[in-house]
Amino acid sequence: MQKNTVQIIWLALGAGYMSCIYFLSLVAGLPLFITVFIVLVAVFFLYRFLSKNIIEETVESPSRKTTLVFTGGLLLLVLSSLLLLPYQGDWDALGIWNFHARYLQQPAYWRQLFHNGKFSHTDYPALLPSCIAFLWRITGRETELVPFGIAALTTLSIPVLLFLETYRKHIIIAALIMISFAVNTAYIHQGLSQYADTLLAFFFLGAFVSMQHYRASIQPTYIFICAGMLGSAMWTKNEGIMLSAIFVLFYIKTFLSRKNIAYTLAGILPFVLILLLYKSYAPANDLVQGQHTSTISKLVDVTRYKLIAEYFLLKLNANFYVLKIALLAYLIYCAIKKQLPAKPLLLLTVCFAGYVMVYIVTPNDLEWHLSTSADRLVQQLLPATMYVLALEASAALTKRRQQ
Repeated sequence: MQKNTVQIIWLALGAGYMSCIYFLSLVAGLPLFITVFIVLVAVFFLYRFLSKNIIEETVESPSRKTTLVFTGGLLLLVLSSLLLLPYQGDWDALGIWNFHARYLQQPAYWRQLFHNGKFSHTDYPALLPSCIAFLWRITGRETELVPFGIAALTTLSIPVLLFLETYRKHIIIAALIMISFAVNTAYIHQGLSQYADTLLAFFFLGAFVSMQHYRASIQPTYIFICAGMLGSAMWTKNEGIMLSAIFVLFYIKTFLSRKNIAYTLAGILPFVLILLLYKSYAPANDLVQGQHTSTISKLVDVTRYKLIAEYFLLKLNANFYVLKIALLAYLIYCAIKKQLPAKPLLLLTVCFAGYVMVYIVTPNDLEWHLSTSADRLVQQLLPATMYVLALEASAALTKRRQQ
């Protein structure tokens, strides 16, 4: 893993640990200066651990062409972001994530958060609002720059990480990915909306990247990173719990091997424990609580499956057309070669199937539920899917060039 990627991973994991420490400090009633000290020590030793235990790849300096492509793509992404700038965030940012942060910045009253009604969704995990609340307390005021800065940094970091991880494999594919994100107004708007979905997508992408590096090097440090990314995803949104569980099941032998199990537990266990602690205060999830005898009839209702398929196809055509074309091209390639899709893509397919099943059994009006969340669920899987497809395309093109 190259140094720039390590630094991005460190920032992501650092945010995860910062949020855990801050929430734990609220429960323990620690003064702010002690919490700040613990956070600084934790992120410092995290950086030392990553720097010491990851063998940095020896790579040549990027060529002038690569630098121009990266700089041009980044400028296009920034310009597109400026044109779509929702500085104050969209509805869920105001009504959920920043709303939660306002309670969590109050050491004496943070438990009052869980007395709000169901539309406040106080069962949602608290990585993002904990980060916002902690930084608000440090700055001394509820500045909008904090949630906006987190959203903007996350939105930019995803295509940057994708480019860094693919340009040495195939510069054209890396450039196409960078441009596709830069011109995708749906991705940028979702990212800058200050919702937690893009942050979840970033952590999930990080899990795929670290697992790919583990497969290439068999360094257990990458298992620690992967587990930490999955733990952060769980601590970001309820969907992250499902995505992380599926990921772990697909790689269960790798995670629980004698060589890796300690790294797995070190990476994921802090987030699991803090999530359980948070859930002990939070009300039950409305989707789980709303299940009853009609669930079985919903499972066999063909019209629900048809509506879900139509809605996701509509979203792909409207907002994620490049993803749709890339998936179709890859599936055609697999059919021609008479091979199954790669294991990571099968993993992502199971994740999507999990989303479908949530919609099938939702106690809410199905059409309303789809209209308010389908595009965000595609956003959660978009970066990881593009990464997997980029790896597969690069490998196929390299193999063809060598023949």
